[in-house]
Amino acid sequence: KMQGHAGMQGHQPMQGTPQHGPPHVQSHFASPAQGVPHYMMSPGQFHSPNIHGVPPSPVVDCWGLPGWFPFASGAHMQSAVVRPQPALPHPALAAYDALIKAELQELLKCCNKLGEPIAAYGQAMAVAVKSQRDMIAKALKMKRASAEEMTKMLMPTEAALNRLERLKTAGCDQHEFFRNHLQLLCGACSALGWVTTADPKGYVSDALNAVPVFARKIYEAQSVDSAAASLNDELTKTLKALLRALKDYVGAHHSSGLTWAAEPKKGVKTALGAGACPMSTDTEKIGYQGAAIVGEFDSILREKVVPVVTICYELGDDLIVAADCMQRAFKAQRDMLVLATKHSQPSTNVLESVLQDTSEVLSELAELEEETESKHLEYHIKLVVNGMSALAWVSVEHPVVYVSEIVNSLPVFADKIEKDAKRLSVDLREGETCHHRELVARFKDLLRSMLHYVKTRHSQGVQWNPNGADLRTFP
Repeated sequence: KMQGHAGMQGHQPMQGTPQHGPPHVQSHFASPAQGVPHYMMSPGQFHSPNIHGVPPSPVVDCWGLPGWFPFASGAHMQSAVVRPQPALPHPALAAYDALIKAELQELLKCCNKLGEPIAAYGQAMAVAVKSQRDMIAKALKMKRASAEEMTKMLMPTEAALNRLERLKTAGCDQHEFFRNHLQLLCGACSALGWVTTADPKGYVSDALNAVPVFARKIYEAQSVDSAAASLNDELTKTLKALLRALKDYVGAHHSSGLTWAAEPKKGVKTALGAGACPMSTDTEKIGYQGAAIVGEFDSILREKVVPVVTICYELGDDLIVAADCMQRAFKAQRDMLVLATKHSQPSTNVLESVLQDTSEVLSELAELEEETESKHLEYHIKLVVNGMSALAWVSVEHPVVYVSEIVNSLPVFADKIEKDAKRLSVDLREGETCHHRELVARFKDLLRSMLHYVKTRHSQGVQWNPNGADLRTFP
């Protein structure tokens, strides 16, 4: 049929060159000169082998069809090249990508409309989200990381969050109008810390619940300009949408913490991770995790309380008194938790006696707030006193809600400290730390850790040992 084609009629093969290939096409595919590519105009890869001493020439397939097409048959068949299909992404990663493409992009569009410094802050937020995306992708391909590995995996995200904090600080100093906008966005970014908790959904919910605090301040300070008001509304709306999407995402794919490639099956005993507190044999038998209850609280004391106390001492005056009260209050609560791991829940009268030490220290803090003469640290002390009231969770019916409300109220005083930080730090040399801002950041971190602890260990109230001894009197 091809020989009868008008375009090929009269064509004769080159003289002196051997013919090869299927008989019906031999007359039209003479072997080219040595080393010269020949372009197959047929739908297949026709291979020119070494026949009669003529070296094979490279094959260039203009059609791009597989080598097993009928034109390449018998001894002249070219092996088919099977290209593996790209593996589908893990559902958890695909869902995170969808969140980035939808809700995050809408927020970034709004940030760009508001202009600088919000536009630059939005781009920095995108970098932080991308860093977390990379971490999730890595986690989904590996077994649960050790504490040291986890620290390294968190570094890019932590670096991005630190940059956001610096941008917020600089932006608040240079752009007073956008102070509340920056604090709104910075507070929302704390939601990215969900990867370090056992209750990611609750952690993101806390960040979402804090949005109205600064949104209200934006509304109160906004001008009558309808266009500006509309953009402010859009910023709050898109930010809430992003946090709600993140909340749904972690609830669906990381309900008990960051998902890894090979999670241990429930009921299978695994080795404790680095830093975990081993449980006693008796505790394991009854299923009550007493050692973990005290051990996790001790971790908060070492990693969260100590830095706050140190900064209070650096700032001096009545904050030293507040720091001393803070240490006594946490020690009293630790003593109570140790007691709870050894005893069943006592009567109301005995419980009041157990809680008396903590109550007395909190009362001292309240008096300090009223009597302080350190006027330049007035809001610092208010921040600490009101935040420390979270330790009263041991005496309320719904401890998670109680602590969550206190965490959400922190910006009331933190904002005033941030506002005065520049004035209070005029004597700082380049590279020195602003302890006023550091106190705010560290104290927020402390209270969020306490909230997480209460959620995971005492969500329905203090977890007394159901098989413990009766506590009839105290002390």
